[in-house]
Amino acid sequence: MSFIAALSPRQLIQYGAAWLFFGLFTVQLALILVSGELGLWALIAAFLAMYLADALSGIAHFFLDYTPTPTDRGLKELFYFKGSKGSETYTRQRADAMKRINAFEEMVFDFKIHHISPGTLGRRPFLRLTLPVIYFSGLPMSVLTLCLYGFDWISTEWFIFLSLLTAGTTICQYAHACAHKKEVPPIPALLQRLGLFVTAKKHHSHHLNLGHDFCMLNGWSNPLVNQIFQLCLKCGWFNTDNLTPK
Repeated sequence: MSFIAALSPRQLIQYGAAWLFFGLFTVQLALILVSGELGLWALIAAFLAMYLADALSGIAHFFLDYTPTPTDRGLKELFYFKGSKGSETYTRQRADAMKRINAFEEMVFDFKIHHISPGTLGRRPFLRLTLPVIYFSGLPMSVLTLCLYGFDWISTEWFIFLSLLTAGTTICQYAHACAHKKEVPPIPALLQRLGLFVTAKKHHSHHLNLGHDFCMLNGWSNPLVNQIFQLCLKCGWFNTDNLTPK
């Protein structure tokens, strides 16, 4: 009860969305297991879903990096805070600032501050990392996929693909965080060795140049997403000044 009482209304909604998502995705997994379609198609679908999930994570990454934050909400002061970001002063200052912005703006700010404090991401637990992704992407995708399949509007093959895509997009931020951990847990470390999770070496290029290599799941789609980002820049859709709060 003390944990729940300490949560903000926004966090309560996000945690509620997360538990609903986990319940619905468990149903999706059960339906896949009883479908009898776990053959060659499932392997092909898994590869395609991982590639597309990686691409979507990269597009979301550069969109959030280059989306401006609202002004006069205390975000600039947080971004340039002098001292430990684990201090009580910073924690209190951040909590006050977050009350002045919505959940999407909070996510935009977190992506920007990650560039100057990359190690913070690696210290966050799995649920803290996936809550915003579940809220904005995972839960809507899971509901849509189950509805399409339940009304027989898509085949079992498409259901498997969309379910795997949902899983890939949901864990992309956790895979990203593992690239910043000093000690990577055994399972993510194995996934990194297999090339299924992005490694610290592969992701480091993004922090050397914030204009490329945005993909967060495994990095397979970086060449494609780099071209998409350059096209967006040429079209004038993004301003590099928006990398920092104003």
